[in-house]
Amino acid sequence: LQRQQDEMALRITAQDLEISQLKARVKLLEDKEGGGNAQSGEDSPIKGRS
Repeated sequence: LQRQQDEMALRITAQDLEISQLKARVKLLEDKEGGGNAQSGEDSPIKGRS
């Protein structure tokens, strides 16, 4: 049982690290694009949706 708990803790730690890395990558890409939430000139709204 202790081994299973240790394995789960290790997996959670690895997932937390991966999440942190992905968040950092998203932030980097958003900063590179100039804000992330701003619509670029290439994006156009889909007809019938707002």
